[in-house]
Amino acid sequence: MKKLIFMILMSLMLFCNASAAEDGRFIEKINYLDKNLVAVGLPDYPPFSVMGERELKSAFLKPLYKAMQKYGVKVEYPKNIKDDFQTIKMLLINTRAGTYQLFIGANSDTKLFTGLELVYPAVVTNPIHLITLAEKQGQIKSFSDLEKLKGVASRSEYFSDFVTRKLKEINVNFVDTPYDAYEQLFKGDVDYIMGGLYYNKIMASRLGVGRYLAYSKNPLYKIPVFLALSPVMPKLTEYQKAIHEALLNPEFAKSVKEEIVRIVEEEITANDGIVPPSFAQYQTEKEEEKFDEEFDEEDNNDVENNLNSGHIVEKEVHQRTMEEVLEGL
Repeated sequence: MKKLIFMILMSLMLFCNASAAEDGRFIEKINYLDKNLVAVGLPDYPPFSVMGERELKSAFLKPLYKAMQKYGVKVEYPKNIKDDFQTIKMLLINTRAGTYQLFIGANSDTKLFTGLELVYPAVVTNPIHLITLAEKQGQIKSFSDLEKLKGVASRSEYFSDFVTRKLKEINVNFVDTPYDAYEQLFKGDVDYIMGGLYYNKIMASRLGVGRYLAYSKNPLYKIPVFLALSPVMPKLTEYQKAIHEALLNPEFAKSVKEEIVRIVEEEITANDGIVPPSFAQYQTEKEEEKFDEEFDEEDNNDVENNLNSGHIVEKEVHQRTMEEVLEGL
């Protein structure tokens, strides 16, 4: 009889412990994630992700470090980064294989990133703007104007497949580098450049041509930017849940935005005084405005084919946008 009572009590204790652990009341510290994350990202696409010789730089990193401390998880860099970081292809192969667990800066519904496990939602977007010479600012007022003009974009940018298709529909041609794009713009070979606001602010400052360029008032497209995990990593579901929880916190999105502004402003300041290439030196100098891009809260579901209204969000992306996340919390 005593033995039976003992067995019943033990069963009840095990059941209670399991229940308490399941709802979190029995756990003082969340420590079920026992593997640190080796993070990589786009080879050269600031401010979202850049692999340097010794470390990864990204606007996501500081907020991510702080969020993962709750779980006792560290975000690390690869130990031998020179071997694999020559091409985006090798980065993605090794992330899919589990050599690296976290990839920063993936786009949804894009063939390049097939196989990665995107973590929703995307807390920030990559705004794609129309870029012209300063003296021609405002001359292009609608999509119909683009049909009569020549545009160019750089292959060094990581557009989503959706945006790439849209650019091809308006006959935007691709060149290898931002230098090539700026050169064609200044020489009059093209009328505009289509590119990311943050990336082009940085690249233009590095080439000393930032003061000569103007950006459309609103973005034509806003590409959601994701964190992604290796599909074969241990405890994938648990890590997805942990990062998803961090992304839902409005403070995370706010921190990433602040990091983006800081990185861009620091780059522009550091590159002040750089002599521009010869193709730009004939231009009338224009003081470059301080970068303080406002992350607006307006609804992006109203798609207008007008450059003044802008904000065309990818129709095929079904996750919540950053604006919807902030409005819902």
